[in-house]
Amino acid sequence: ADTGAAVLKAMSLQKGHGAIVLLLGHGGNVTNNPHESAYHCGACGGYTGEVSARLLAILLNDSETRAGLAERGVEVADDVLFVAGLHDTTTDAITIYDGGLRGARAGELAKVRTWLAQAAKLA
Repeated sequence: ADTGAAVLKAMSLQKGHGAIVLLLGHGGNVTNNPHESAYHCGACGGYTGEVSARLLAILLNDSETRAGLAERGVEVADDVLFVAGLHDTTTDAITIYDGGLRGARAGELAKVRTWLAQAAKLA
């Protein structure tokens, strides 16, 4: 809960979350480039931010973490879903890692995917 609260506070996400909160790492899509790691996340040691985003989503969706957030000044409603993804800064495509969600949440994520694809085309 300490780590989750610290990260959310650092991003000014202490209250008023949407039903779905995307946590996006970033990286570049490059082929046959000896400087490939320069296109990825510097904070992630030259790798993409995928692993960091996935771990943070797992942490913030954990029931024990959630139980401790409020006492650390972070208000997260029970129905908020943190979802990891990766922003490809070369193509502007976003991959969402939803862990095989089913039901209504899968439908919500389908809408999000459509919006993100439209935004990538515009960018």
